Amino acid sequence: MAVKYNEKIWANIKREVRKEIFKLTEGVKKEATDLVLTSGKTGRTYRRNGVEHQASAPGEPFASDTGTTLSQFRTETRDSGFTGAFVAGGENARRLELGTSKMDARPFARPALANQKKEIEQGLKDAVKRGAR
Repeated sequence: MAVKYNEKIWANIKREVRKEIFKLTEGVKKEATDLVLTSGKTGRTYRRNGVEHQASAPGEPFASDTGTTLSQFRTETRDSGFTGAFVAGGENARRLELGTSKMDARPFARPALANQKKEIEQGLKDAVKRGAR
């Protein structure tokens, strides 16, 4: 059975996939934010400026203290909307995600992406199906 190319169907598929990539990228950002804000922290507790802070332990998503790093979380689309990127701006985010010679990693981006893998796969399949209708 031969499949004939249909410009209208192809345009619909591309439109649906772009919309889904935007939505899925926002989902990764939300997952990263949730990991930082709601996952339990087991690091040391300390006081700074009269405020008690529960730190994260190595391997846990970082414990947000001032909110600066979280405020720099954003999403971008590239390649005419066919690539979505979760961007955790700032040098501090990179140090937290990967660690340094003096601090073990407090990963949040890679676990967020891993947690969203099934949603990403299913979302893209559904987008193609919607576009092909």
